[in-house]
Amino acid sequence: MKQLKTKKLLQIDISIQVSILILTFFAIVTSEQGYTFMLFYFVLGGYQLLSFTLHYLIRKKRNGNTVVYAKLILTAVIGLVICILLQSIPQLEFMPLFLYLVILLFLGPFLALFYLIISVIDLQEIKKQLLNAN
Repeated sequence: MKQLKTKKLLQIDISIQVSILILTFFAIVTSEQGYTFMLFYFVLGGYQLLSFTLHYLIRKKRNGNTVVYAKLILTAVIGLVICILLQSIPQLEFMPLFLYLVILLFLGPFLALFYLIISVIDLQEIKKQLLNAN
C-alpha cells in the first residue's frame, strides 16, 4: 500500500517537473522579457530542492543516485558557506560569491536534469516492485 502511494506521489512529482520544463521552454520562446529564464530557473530549482528534501527525509530506502545527488547538494551548500565567508575578507581581489553563483548558474540545469532522471528511475523501480509483489 505504501509503495502504491509512493508511486502516485512520484508520478505527480515528475509531472510537475516536466510541466515546469515545458512552461519554461514556451515562456522563453514566446516572451520578450529577459528575466523569464531566471524566473523558471529558480521556480524549478526551488521545487526540485523541496521535492528532494521531502523524498530524502520520508523514504528510508535510497538508491545510489539519490545518495550522489544528496552529496552534490551538500557540496553546493558547503561551497556557498565558504564563499560567503571568503567574501568578508577585504584583501581578496575577486568576488568569491559572484564566482560561485556564476558556476552554479551553469551547473543548475545539469542538477535539475539529474534530479528528474533520478525521479524517473525511482518510479520505474517502484513499478517493478509492485509487479513482483503481485
